[in-house]
Amino acid sequence: MEYEILMKISYKLGMGMIFWALTLFTTPLCFGEDQPLVSPHGPPHFKNNDSIAGQIGHKLIRGVANAITGWVEIPKQMYLRTADGPFVVGSVQGVVEGIGMSFARTTAGLYEVATFAVPLPWHYEPLFKPEYVWQDEGEDQIN
Repeated sequence: MEYEILMKISYKLGMGMIFWALTLFTTPLCFGEDQPLVSPHGPPHFKNNDSIAGQIGHKLIRGVANAITGWVEIPKQMYLRTADGPFVVGSVQGVVEGIGMSFARTTAGLYEVATFAVPLPWHYEPLFKPEYVWQDEGEDQIN
């Protein structure tokens, strides 16, 4: 019984190490010579890179960013709702919508991290518009 548990753990650990080793070796393929390592608009964008590795890298970075910053939807929605109407109504509505959006964006980020190598949605497209919480709704996306 203990032998089976030890075998399962070692199998999962070995497969995880192989998966992450392949990821680390393919990550440099995401950066072309014309792609900056640091972008003034947030994390690196790989949208101009037509390679599969570039699209995978973009999806992974987007997923990590959304999983970590999903909670920022609460103050963002509060600000947006109070700017549209009365302070009290906007604050309450903003908190409720912010909690919902925070849960949705964090969950989508975790989904994208878990499935970054799978081209779902089609061609690694984002689940949300805008892609990141700090972008405005009407802001032009970097392509």
